[in-house]
Amino acid sequence: MDQKILFQEALTSLVEFAATKGNYITPEEINLRMKEFITSDSQYPFIYDYLLANKITVEGYKNIKDSSAQNKKQTESTEKESTEESAFIEMYLSDISSIPPAENGEIEALLEKLLHGNTDVVNRLVECHLSMVADLAKNYRLKGVSFGDLIQEGNIGLMIGISDYNENCGDFSDFISKRICRAMEDIIQEQTHSDQIGTHLADKLNQLDHVTKQLNETLGRIPEISEISEMMAIPEEQVSLLLKLSLDTLSVSEDAPENK
Repeated sequence: MDQKILFQEALTSLVEFAATKGNYITPEEINLRMKEFITSDSQYPFIYDYLLANKITVEGYKNIKDSSAQNKKQTESTEKESTEESAFIEMYLSDISSIPPAENGEIEALLEKLLHGNTDVVNRLVECHLSMVADLAKNYRLKGVSFGDLIQEGNIGLMIGISDYNENCGDFSDFISKRICRAMEDIIQEQTHSDQIGTHLADKLNQLDHVTKQLNETLGRIPEISEISEMMAIPEEQVSLLLKLSLDTLSVSEDAPENK
């Protein structure tokens, strides 16, 4: 299976495990569950930040994102960044701007070592490309995902891309930028899909409420599921599910006797 998929599944499993412990986890537990994916200590901050973004407290780990992630609101499609996130972004960009840029030939030398199995160079490779992530994230703003989350997902894509890179991947810069962009596009698509599902469900529940009341007035009795199904032009199974999800609609009896 693709290493990225395995890594993401491991992160999801980590979040689920921490949720069973009251949204709390220790570095030792993280290391135990993620050790097969860890090739460098530089990966831990990214894993910790991912957990923090999912409201998981990591014992002993604090950073600027810790406080801002708890207070910022979910942005809508027009994305209005909160004061907390803006402060985090400003500090984050300031921090990465202080990282010494790659010297001439340094990236090539690091890649040569990486391809020969030296994972000690991963941290420096990540550092050298953090500004690339921030720059690419600017192209995906106002698409329903906050700038901070875009950077976070892009950093994860960067980290996984470096671990996946081999001599058959072609130009490293091109390869890694595509991985970063893909990670950002995936989170945008995931958020958009989630929003669409929520909007569609809300529309259906509103339609159910309207149809139920209309039939109740027309028939002078509680309508049957089959009648609602016909009126809404959806299967009876969907009507039953919508009825279970709705807290405001009138009660409907599946076996109410027909008025004769």
